[in-house]
Amino acid sequence: NQDDKILNLLEDTDSLKDKQDLNEQYYSDLVKQVADVDDKYDDLDEIIKDHEDEIESIKSQKYDSGTAVIEKGKIKVKIESADIKKDSRLAITPKTRTYGQMLYYDNIEEGESFEVKIEGEVEGDIAFDWVIISD
Repeated sequence: NQDDKILNLLEDTDSLKDKQDLNEQYYSDLVKQVADVDDKYDDLDEIIKDHEDEIESIKSQKYDSGTAVIEKGKIKVKIESADIKKDSRLAITPKTRTYGQMLYYDNIEEGESFEVKIEGEVEGDIAFDWVIISD
């Protein structure tokens, strides 16, 4: 019986040693992962430094945006925005069916408004998002 207790203690000791080895391996792997993440952040810092001018340019841009609808039977909608300029870049993204029509902008009144138009009347409303990008 004493021999069985000694064998059990030896087995428990081996089991604890195995667990300790696993913990050490886990810790080692974790340290490597942290080092890899740290390296990636260093790379990201380099990328940011290499593109600081472009980043600052993008940060300084002003974006005005919204959603509008050209109603059934109409061919345009006027959108008011104090941020619109003659040289503004404007993106229009349809949210609904366009009935084969192309949406385009026209009649820019600087600092006041612009219109989004289609060529002809359609059988339903056309909803769209718009964004003005100004420097």
